[in-house]
Amino acid sequence: MSKILLILIMANSLHRESQEFTESDSFVTVRGGYFYLYGQRFRFIGANKTGIPFFPQEQSDTTFKLARDSLGIKVIRTWLTSRIGTAPLDSIDYMLNSARENGIRLIMTLCNVFWIKRVTDSLGIASKEFFSDSVCKQLYKNWVKKVITHTNSLNNIPYKKDPYIFSWELCNEPGNLKPELDTLINWIEEMSSYIANLDSNHLISGGTGAGARHYVYPSQYPVNYFILFNQPQSINFSEFHFYSFPRLGEDTTAFLIDTMIHDAHNILSKPIVLEEFGVKRIGGWDKEYWYKFILDEFYLSDGDGAMFWQFTYRDDLTPYELDIEQGISMHPADSTLRRIVKEWADQLGIEEKLKREKDCFYHLKTVPNPFRWVISISYSVVKAGHIELKIYNVAGQLVKTLVNGEQKAGTYKIEWDGKGTNGKLMPSGIYFVELKVDDKFTKTKKLLFLR
Repeated sequence: MSKILLILIMANSLHRESQEFTESDSFVTVRGGYFYLYGQRFRFIGANKTGIPFFPQEQSDTTFKLARDSLGIKVIRTWLTSRIGTAPLDSIDYMLNSARENGIRLIMTLCNVFWIKRVTDSLGIASKEFFSDSVCKQLYKNWVKKVITHTNSLNNIPYKKDPYIFSWELCNEPGNLKPELDTLINWIEEMSSYIANLDSNHLISGGTGAGARHYVYPSQYPVNYFILFNQPQSINFSEFHFYSFPRLGEDTTAFLIDTMIHDAHNILSKPIVLEEFGVKRIGGWDKEYWYKFILDEFYLSDGDGAMFWQFTYRDDLTPYELDIEQGISMHPADSTLRRIVKEWADQLGIEEKLKREKDCFYHLKTVPNPFRWVISISYSVVKAGHIELKIYNVAGQLVKTLVNGEQKAGTYKIEWDGKGTNGKLMPSGIYFVELKVDDKFTKTKKLLFLR
């Protein structure tokens, strides 16, 4: 099997009959550790664009339209505060209405460190005290309540009932202010619970972006902030930010992405979003190569959403700006980058269109992944049929057939010890397990074998 075939296999499924949807189906929700939209699993490619509610209206419209048409973007993450303060509600109204018209959902980041410093400076306290000071916490809650309980003046839709809000996010990278660990965790728990009580329709994320370094350098960073910050009950999905992929190399990058996806789905039981990533040309890196490698690795490993930092509608970047830019612009020099993102956006769109019938959900899980000795592969069969479960290498060659025969509806588990059909141990590397039902439904997952 080629990589292109594997990508197509992941989208291939039974035709889904039309069905009636309730109003709640139009909101992105979480079920079984995955995003769902209109009753189907929802995976997306997105972008960051800070400060949209501070833009002139025409610039907001252009940003959304070009992100949709040129890159296939479905989700954009933006900030509602800046160094100058909070965004005016009428500007947020316009941004949301424009996003709706372009079919884009927004991750609404409620504050950032610049706004926090503005607040704490006005109170004469250290920035890290924002997360424990009672006055600061009340100021944050007042701002959050003002936004969440607002009704859009342009379309008369209360924010709490607007499905084009993907999620409320507590704060962008609050750990940069160096609060005590317990203080920050308590703040995340308190504020996420507060938002959940105000709004039961929307997802909530932390925005901490933390934890990736633990997976790469566990002896230097023994505390797993990714798990700690994303496990509070009112945090609905996990996220991380990372920019050093080229420095790590391919193998370590693949290990980092695969392991964090595994931990999100199997330890936290939550979706995972690579919420910020980017690559600069100025370091001598092949930006196009690394964008493709990161996105291929993330989505083929069953990641839920990846968002580059950041998108600009400008097509007149200077050579220096192109060198230091980590994201994607409309400049001709970024045309290959736009194509790479658009290809994955189109592929994820095919997944949505080809989602299986409601009564034909076939699940495939692998634990642990990556693995060193034995991996447990579990799968569920909703309807009796002919089941094939096979292991392939990256060249598409069959390594071993684990199951090939009729099975009744039910849940099954089988182990693979890393050996091929000849009984010899396979070399370390990437493998794929493929579940096939009646030659109609196919699901594939990537395995990372570390000897």
